Amino acid sequence: MTIIQDLYSIFDNLYSINLQKKVLKNSIEMEMAQNLDFLRTALQEKIEAKKIISGLENKYFLASLESSVDFDSLQKSKLSDRTTGGIKEFRPYLGWPTEKLVKKVYERIAVLKKLSTTEPTINASRRLQNLFKLLLLTVAHINGDKITLKKRLLPFANNRS
Repeated sequence: MTIIQDLYSIFDNLYSINLQKKVLKNSIEMEMAQNLDFLRTALQEKIEAKKIISGLENKYFLASLESSVDFDSLQKSKLSDRTTGGIKEFRPYLGWPTEKLVKKVYERIAVLKKLSTTEPTINASRRLQNLFKLLLLTVAHINGDKITLKKRLLPFANNRS
């Protein structure tokens, strides 16, 4: 082989690896968004916790780990107060890099899957609600969105028109 052919071969190999990593990054973003939407709907519809847990996906996350995908490349900045909207519940996560947030989400999914098969008496609904909040925060962070709470009228407020 000539040097040019060797260089073409190296380029093709690097291009293929980078393309595969991009596909995995897009897939992990889509998987998290689908898990978030699934969780929201399932919790809203009061579906049984075991069924919700079995429906959570982690296939692309596991594939990303095998391919050494840099999760920080999904969002280069660390979690800021701008994303959390000043919500007190999210303060412990401030300053976390994207990789730490993503891994924490999937760690919780893995724990829920294991607990649901080994410990049927756990309070899975509370854990699912906490997972929903963390997943919402992580997806908002990756997308560069800001989380805002809608102000609701208090049930005891005197609402006169």
